Parts: sequence; structure tokens; C-alpha cells
Amino acid sequence: MTPKILPLNQLHNGKCGSCARNKLCFGRFLADSNAAEQLDFEISNRILHRGDHIFYSGQEFSSLYMVRSGHVKTVMVTEDGEEQITGFPGPGDSIGADGLAAGQYAVDAIALDTVSICTLHFDHLLRTSTGEEDVQRLLLTLFSEMIFGNEQLLLTLGKLDAQQRMATFLLKQSHAQLRNGCSPVSFTLAMSRADIGNHLNLAVETVSRLLTQFKQRGLIKFNRNDIDWLDIDGLANLSNRREYTLPQMAENLATAQLN
Repeated sequence: MTPKILPLNQLHNGKCGSCARNKLCFGRFLADSNAAEQLDFEISNRILHRGDHIFYSGQEFSSLYMVRSGHVKTVMVTEDGEEQITGFPGPGDSIGADGLAAGQYAVDAIALDTVSICTLHFDHLLRTSTGEEDVQRLLLTLFSEMIFGNEQLLLTLGKLDAQQRMATFLLKQSHAQLRNGCSPVSFTLAMSRADIGNHLNLAVETVSRLLTQFKQRGLIKFNRNDIDWLDIDGLANLSNRREYTLPQMAENLATAQLN
């Protein structure tokens, strides 16, 4: 889709204003900024389908992307040619920031289902952020979250056993649901068991076996990829991740919304 040029002061009345992810996105700050009357901002919204690429590893860096709906997987190819899934961005998440340092994207970003995504051209963001503390703070937060996410992945793969990895993964999916105003105990996993196994460095048979074990222990009810019920506190105890208990997640979400 050809990008559509929108005046900043119209963003709240257009796609950004009607988007449920508005408070998590740049649109909120851009439309409220002092630059709104002075600059045009290039933004485009695209619909992609399962298997479509948002960008490729090695492609020239030009934009950041915000996921409005649907789910994406980011895939890095290692030096020995093996694929490693580095994450599963969903609604409210941003992707593409990894391309800034080298001037090219480090991963492939691939739609897992029907995805609605907004493109924000980075040069335009930089011009808009000049003198705008809220926009600058949001940019820094975005890069900080990317670094934190990479550190958490290294911790998960390096320090946790198979049960803890799987429990932590399910809790992160639950947290994302809660953040987006959806049920944290009943949802559908967009990714396959093979993708989950690749991400967690587990065999697909191990993923299936762990899900069955969790079901037998009353920690989860599921039918294929549909999670019918999730015992959040039980999984948090199993993974030793107290920050993912339901009260703590709700408290953290409330604090983030206030800020």
C-alpha cells in the first residue's frame, strides 16, 4: 500500500484516533505535540496475511512498525544457517528497531495470521521528535524495551529448565492479553508448537508433552491452540516468576497506564 501523508493534527481523527492501541503508540504523542501544526507525517496502514513478510533480514532500515492487530514472528538466521525465532510481537508491540544500529534489519518479520500494521518512517520521527520530550521519551522506551526483551530471552534460554521456559512463555502471552484489555486466562495462540519450540530451544515433542503435563496438573485447559483456561498464579509459582502473578500484572499495568 502506498503510504498516505496525514497532517499530525488529524491523526486523532483518523486511524490513530480509532485505534485501540492509541495509548501505546506514537500517534497519541505526535497528534498532541507542538509540531502538529507544522509538519506532515508519513504513516501507512497495511493488512498482511499469514506468511507475508513485513521486512527481510538485510533489508535497508527505514521504518519502525506498530502492530495494530494480529501476530508476527521475528526470525534470525544464525551463522551456521539455523533459524532462531526471537519473538512473537502482537497488538501494541513495535518491530524494526533492531535495524537502526547497522542500517539494515537483523531479522525477518513474518505475519502469523491476519495482521494490521502501521509504518512510521524513522526520518520523519526524528524530525518530529526535535524539541518534543514525550516523543523522545517514547523512542527511548521503545529501544529500551527491545534490549530488555533480548535480555529476557537470553535468561529464559540460559537459566530456566524446560518446564520453566514453557510456563514463562504462557505467562507472557497471558500478560499481553491483559495489556490489550482481553482475557488473560482464555485466548488463542497464534504460533505453532514448532514455532514455540524453536523460540524456547525445545523439541516440538517436548512442547506438546509439557502442555499435556500442565493440563494433567490442572494448570491449563486447551484444545489445539485455544487456551480455555490458564492458572496464572500456578504457572508463576512453577516458573518462579512472581512478576507474572495476576495481582502483580494488574498492578504493573495500572502503573504503566498512569504514566
